[in-house]
Amino acid sequence: MTLKHFGFILVFFVFWGSSFAQHQEVSEKPDIWKGRENKANDTSSLLSDFNLGHTEGHFRYFFMATDNQAGLTDYYANAAGGGIRLETLKYKAFQFAVSGFFVFNIGSSDFSKSDSTTKQFNRYELSLFDIENHRNFKDIDRLEELHLKYNYKQSFARIGRQLINTPFINLQDGRMRPTSVEGLWLELNEFRKVKVEGGFYTPFRQEAPLVGITQGNRLAFFQWA
Repeated sequence: MTLKHFGFILVFFVFWGSSFAQHQEVSEKPDIWKGRENKANDTSSLLSDFNLGHTEGHFRYFFMATDNQAGLTDYYANAAGGGIRLETLKYKAFQFAVSGFFVFNIGSSDFSKSDSTTKQFNRYELSLFDIENHRNFKDIDRLEELHLKYNYKQSFARIGRQLINTPFINLQDGRMRPTSVEGLWLELNEFRKVKVEGGFYTPFRQEAPLVGITQGNRLAFFQWA
């Protein structure tokens, strides 16, 4: 198969019938899972909240290729993966959510070999997998979300590992998974025509599935619309 003139091919399925792209505008909520939102009233049974909680999943395939100039190595990668997410119903205004995602290499270049001219390793296609271990194509998974959410009227506070969509940290990435963060996120919607958002985060995990990249010891920012 000739790799010339290939671009990017993205196929994204949701197991329950709807299909969508991972791209989201910054003004949108971080609904990468795109499932139905639980609107049920607060319940008095914690067991029922888990049993009746919303479970969803999705599958993603990504093809990526680099066509370098003559004398340099060309690369290609085929990545496929899937994930599942659980969110409970409200229990005394609290909700719990957890999600995970796994990635498989289903046919790619040998990223363990450096380019014979530059002596550099591949940078772009490898980011679909494990950029710290060029030979790891089997155990590629991550805990994407694990957080507790407190709801108050139309507002909420969420603490733990989560996905957010802001001008600085957002879901508009070009790889298998978006950036996830760990910390506290607040959203206030009690004011007419005004929404206030703010967060405080520890180092966060960027797009490559298995890599935690430190972006300083702490990160705090606010925005309003």
